[in-house]
Amino acid sequence: MRQPQAPIARHEAAHAVVAHLLGARIRKIGLSAESQEEGLANIDRNGVSLDAIRQILFAGSLAEIKCRASARLGCSVVFDVDQITGLEQVAYEDDFLEEHNPAVAFRKAGNQPTTFTPTQGNEFSDFESFCDSDLREMTARGDFGRCLREVIGRLDDPVVWGQVEVVAAELLKTGTVSAERFLELVAPPSPLLGS
Repeated sequence: MRQPQAPIARHEAAHAVVAHLLGARIRKIGLSAESQEEGLANIDRNGVSLDAIRQILFAGSLAEIKCRASARLGCSVVFDVDQITGLEQVAYEDDFLEEHNPAVAFRKAGNQPTTFTPTQGNEFSDFESFCDSDLREMTARGDFGRCLREVIGRLDDPVVWGQVEVVAAELLKTGTVSAERFLELVAPPSPLLGS
């Protein structure tokens, strides 16, 4: 098992799960054999909306941050969507992102507020990619915030996060997940036959 790569596995799994939910086709997901901090989600985004593309992109970094926060705090967490203004500002403004790692607000069990400050260099990599792309120029600040909140809502959905966990576990075990295996992993359970 590749435990040091657990946050990266969740990062790549989240790209794939959110993409699948938004109608994109997954080709392959993998972890790098050379680097503990790299992976790849090969996704066919043809025919999906710009909003979907933004959510697919943001899902990776957000899942990695959520995974690292849970590990550091020793418990499961959900994003505190009422407190994401700092994250929204930093992630939307390219030059601000390079100088700041914002504290990300979460809620622990019992709705207790907590924060997590990312310390790894690539936790905001998807937001940096967004800022350096044409997609940034096509995204109004309000649309960015709305997409950020939508993908956070998806990642905090227990069913969706469960799918991310299942795909990430397979990635950690095998290093690669094919399109066919991905569909098997995220398929809803079959109803019991015969009552």
